[in-house]
Amino acid sequence: MAVRCREEAETTFGAHFDALADMVTESVQLYYDFYGERAHTHESWTRCSIIRDEIKERLIAFAEATKGFQVLREGNATFFGVSSKFTVRIKKLFDNLHANTGKTQYSLDFDHQVPVQVELFGDELELTHLYLGYVALRMIRSIRRSTLSATTKPDRSSGAFISILPRRPHL
Repeated sequence: MAVRCREEAETTFGAHFDALADMVTESVQLYYDFYGERAHTHESWTRCSIIRDEIKERLIAFAEATKGFQVLREGNATFFGVSSKFTVRIKKLFDNLHANTGKTQYSLDFDHQVPVQVELFGDELELTHLYLGYVALRMIRSIRRSTLSATTKPDRSSGAFISILPRRPHL
């Protein structure tokens, strides 16, 4: 099991932070703009599923157009390979910024850094699993926040979080 350091993740993803943050922000905004006053009638899991699917579609288009990114599918799971070092899944974040993982064995394995059993880049690589996390709140439109996170211990006591904020020019 490879768990890469935060610095390596920041180096690998750094050039893409703006694009990733925009995908998350625009997807949340699209949900609230489309459903408007009806958004509050949706169950939280419905709201999160719609937003996740929108982020996924944007990330698929981004991956297909960006060197080093690859769309991967295994069963019903869609995730992304990045630079032969990381696998990324899209997940809603709880208040404590932990990913809202499913209770399937696949989700638990991903959360515990168990190697993915899909032919990724030809050779068997030790990949670090990360979540592209989002907060499904209307206020994200002003916060513009998303994270990359990795749980590094099965008891979830240690995790690395990288806040992805769009770069702003210094004034």
